[in-house]
Amino acid sequence: SLEQGIELHFEEFCRSYELDTFEQTVLALLVANNTGKAFRDFYEKSDFDPSSHGDGGMSIGAILSIIYPDYREQVTSRKYFSVDASLIKQEIVVPWNSYDNTTNILDIYVHLHERIVRYLIGDNNIYDMDLVNPDQVILPEGTKEKVLKLAKNYSDNKSKPTKTMVDQFYGYGTGLIFLFHGLSGTGKTMLAHAMATILTFIRQH
Repeated sequence: SLEQGIELHFEEFCRSYELDTFEQTVLALLVANNTGKAFRDFYEKSDFDPSSHGDGGMSIGAILSIIYPDYREQVTSRKYFSVDASLIKQEIVVPWNSYDNTTNILDIYVHLHERIVRYLIGDNNIYDMDLVNPDQVILPEGTKEKVLKLAKNYSDNKSKPTKTMVDQFYGYGTGLIFLFHGLSGTGKTMLAHAMATILTFIRQH
């Protein structure tokens, strides 16, 4: 890709999220199925996924079968798709359809967010990776500080034993969601990017 003038960010992305070999392989499969027509045509014609949606996603069962022909390895690798696993927890891989405790994990479809795909293939004209300095955000006094403090406190508390116990007890729904509402040009998007800057810094340090 470098010889053709295309800079891929795959290795950089994997290092950033500390993905192991299996997780990197899952990522590579989903990228190939999302961006490569030849690969997708082959995948659609294979028996790995009879109910394929043709949208770049893949079922967990198909992914496990492709990576590990051995049944025992398939079973032990299901853990990579649990709610606490890196791929799902960090929303690198996103479930396509709704599911509950009665759903067979092998039937769950997963895909990559389009923004991640664009970043991995170096499509920076569409996906801007620049982070916004919180000082660049202009909002009414106290508003920005309050939001950023909430995000920082949540991130700090997430690693505490009590927070981990709450997450384990409920299983889902313990995240923090912000809804920014207002007229166009009032700083909603910049505030979201500023939050990403702070949380990324906290995670890396």
